[in-house]
Amino acid sequence: PYVPTGIPMFIDKPITCDEAEAVEFMREAKKYGVRLSGGSSCKYLPTIVEMAEQYKSGAFGNIHGGHICAPVDLPSEHGGFYFYSQHLVQMMTTVFGNGIKSVNADFGELDAAAIMRYEGFNVTASYTGKCYNYFASVYGDKLARAEKCEFTSVCFEREFDDFCDL
Repeated sequence: PYVPTGIPMFIDKPITCDEAEAVEFMREAKKYGVRLSGGSSCKYLPTIVEMAEQYKSGAFGNIHGGHICAPVDLPSEHGGFYFYSQHLVQMMTTVFGNGIKSVNADFGELDAAAIMRYEGFNVTASYTGKCYNYFASVYGDKLARAEKCEFTSVCFEREFDDFCDL
């Protein structure tokens, strides 16, 4: 009901679990000039930000692969996969970019795994049931880095700043 007002929006997860509804929502938001913010504060995890900077600077050299791990609650009444999936995706695209060529995924009862194919390398994704830990790794021919990603207040401050900047 707020879309026609044009009021900027912070959207938490999930907008919808239906692709057609999401497309319609975005069409309406564009029609009324609604500026949007939200997604996942995981793109601001200090480790993710540092790895993204290292990736962009070439510190890893030629990339041979990577791995991102984040929780998921597949049987959740709040949209299952859709409720948590964006955390891992935003971590991955913050580090490696949006240039995913293909995805091959397999779902278990409580977890999921995927291989995201980028140009010249793969990034594996582990959605780990109700294991509420976040990990990231990047493997290059000059540098390899793998570590747990910890939340700090900076993650939420930067997400809030994004919204305020609308």
